[in-house]
Amino acid sequence: MALNPRCRLLTLDASIVIQIMLTVNSQCLGLTVDSETFTVIHITKGANGADSGTFVAYASNVAQSAVHHKLSRSTMTTIQRTAVLTGATSDRGIGLTTARRYADQGWGVVILDLDGEKSAKVAAEIANEFNVPAFGHEIDVANENSVTVAQKTVATEVAAGNLPPVGALANIAGITSPVPFLETTLELWHKVMDVNATGTYLVTKAFLPDMIANGWGRIVNMSSVSAQRGGGVFGKVPYSAAKAAILGFTKALAREIGETGVTVNAITPGAVDTNIRVGSTDEQEAAINAGIPLGRNATTEEVAAVITFLSSEDSAYLTGTTIDINGGSHLH
Repeated sequence: MALNPRCRLLTLDASIVIQIMLTVNSQCLGLTVDSETFTVIHITKGANGADSGTFVAYASNVAQSAVHHKLSRSTMTTIQRTAVLTGATSDRGIGLTTARRYADQGWGVVILDLDGEKSAKVAAEIANEFNVPAFGHEIDVANENSVTVAQKTVATEVAAGNLPPVGALANIAGITSPVPFLETTLELWHKVMDVNATGTYLVTKAFLPDMIANGWGRIVNMSSVSAQRGGGVFGKVPYSAAKAAILGFTKALAREIGETGVTVNAITPGAVDTNIRVGSTDEQEAAINAGIPLGRNATTEEVAAVITFLSSEDSAYLTGTTIDINGGSHLH
């Protein structure tokens, strides 16, 4: 969408109810307010409902602001970048909720998961619902060759114009284990480490070069409150160790690539209402909630909101940080 160089940002109080009429043409969206026509060049759909959103309007001789108004979902979002997510096909998972939130905000979306067929199906559903480019592909995050194939396939889609350039990577894929330490095996240790820590390393290493080349990028790594407090939720020693490794990885990489335009941050959710704690009993769940000052699990939407914020322009001065999402279960 083109911007008239004579235009500047329109300031309007978002609390004022404005009757508007939007029209679409090859250049921009036209906004009519009190018989005066302005130019809308960017719309970001909101997350508080299927038809809510935020648009930024431009007009002559006015200052910057955002104007909030109910919008019907259509082709009114400017697609600029693609978000790549690992582990995003579970119906009750953080990954799928985050993918939908990215799409709702106008991002292109890439779904990477072990089940390639399901990844493609989820991507197609997101593309259809949110009218954004989306693509799904198989990946085993613990296998270097699988990660390389997935990255090259995504790069081919970008080069073909089917996806915008990759601007965000959310390393969400992970597994946990409640096995007590003395009952663990080396095989279990490697499995938990490989999926959580090595997977984060391999996928980041694969997708980072293109973000650096583009001068802009956001990497968000999934750690856990278990890394900070030494378990205490569901996963035990191997899981806590793997998630702690992700925190060190995040900080070191953020420091190393700070001048490239790519930020690297981690989140540390506590108990979240997902399927990851398969096999936990009602008594275990009650005990978990009893240790949370807010008295409940986080929702996947609450975690997704932090991930997409850390992927936004607004998070530009945050890198190497760890954002706690634990309801107060770990205070420090």
